[in-house]
Amino acid sequence: MMAETHEVLIPSGGFQAPVKTVHPLVEGPWQDRLGELAKGRRILLVGERRVVDAHDLEVDIILPGGERQKSLEAATRLARDLVTSGIDRNHLLVAIGGGATTDLVGFVASVTLRGIPWLPIPSTTLAMVDAAIGGKTAVNLPEGKNLVGSFHQPEGVIVDRRLLRSLPRARRLEGLVELVKTALCDQALGEQVLAAKSVEDLEALLFQGAQVKLDLVSRDPLDLGPRQALNLGHTVGHALEALFMPRLSHGEAIAIGLVPVLRMGLGDQAQPWLEALQRVGLPLKPPNEVDRNQLVAFMGRDKKGGKVVVPRPDYSVERWSDAEAILEYIESEAFLDTPPTIA
Repeated sequence: MMAETHEVLIPSGGFQAPVKTVHPLVEGPWQDRLGELAKGRRILLVGERRVVDAHDLEVDIILPGGERQKSLEAATRLARDLVTSGIDRNHLLVAIGGGATTDLVGFVASVTLRGIPWLPIPSTTLAMVDAAIGGKTAVNLPEGKNLVGSFHQPEGVIVDRRLLRSLPRARRLEGLVELVKTALCDQALGEQVLAAKSVEDLEALLFQGAQVKLDLVSRDPLDLGPRQALNLGHTVGHALEALFMPRLSHGEAIAIGLVPVLRMGLGDQAQPWLEALQRVGLPLKPPNEVDRNQLVAFMGRDKKGGKVVVPRPDYSVERWSDAEAILEYIESEAFLDTPPTIA
């Protein structure tokens, strides 16, 4: 049984009219770009320890980094540190680190003093192409990912690919999964992703992928329509991530979650996209047998209400609402058996 179509999120042919972006997106040395975006405001810099150590940075507050720091307890500690440091609304709060760090700092910026201007400088491929773009901020609960959060648009986002030099290869690969996902929403980017022959070819498209996401976000800042196309792979992926944490990273979980979604939406035309995922090189099967009841529970608690976003061959994107049929499809179709390879 196939799931019914609930809503078209991106029409065939994409969007034709230009849109005013919700925040600047700039590329280059972050110190130079930060000076331009700060506009004379005092800066309070929060850095992730790995990035601080690897690049010998001087920061005001150091965070441990990683998904485990995204908690209400960590948010409270950071807010108290900011208040005792003397921060006010005339400051610009800057976060340099991966997606978990920008999520946490952005959330704290949104609630401390009822809102402090902030700016992320993503240091991972995943954050550059996805997590730091568009103003979504959140922390996790034991019941699921990103369940406490807010929309708090930054003053800008700075993409400085020099920060990737210190990133372990496995972490670099994670963001490329989000790049493949974003490419399903845009024909120009999609054609380049499918033509890429290596990880290095895909990395060269990161800034373009971030621009595609920013365009979607700017059309739908509160995630009520077209922006939900960027949830491709995430309803299933977030559930898998919660089930297998810490064995599965976010990028690995989304890669696995994209496999049944690609097959559902593209049918026989899914193969080139599955091969693109294989070139990224992350696992494309869960580490263990998936417990159906637990998967249903986590999918139901997902912010998308268990609905699944699927791509179509013409780069349109739809949201399917029949969660039971979706689960039946996932059960009937094995995850990708072919071992991942890198061209």
